[in-house]
Amino acid sequence: MNTLPAEIQEYYYSLDQKPSTENAQLLMAAFFKEFSPEKAEQELWLLLSGALTSTHLPYAALPEERGCMLHFYEWMKVVVKAGSVLGAGL
Repeated sequence: MNTLPAEIQEYYYSLDQKPSTENAQLLMAAFFKEFSPEKAEQELWLLLSGALTSTHLPYAALPEERGCMLHFYEWMKVVVKAGSVLGAGL
């Protein structure tokens, strides 16, 4: 299931078939039109905290798994911040 608008889906799927900087920039701009960097980080935190506290997540009790999730979260914050700079320049 995909909840992205049809025009955004086209740009997204085209990245696999024929990657282009133009499509990537359009997607970044569309993302930051919908989510401010602060809102994106807030949503990301909600996803992480929900995953870390879920009893349904396999291996969540393992410190290594939680460490990997936190590491990914920190990297996604970097991507959101960098993406907002790129998206703002369009």
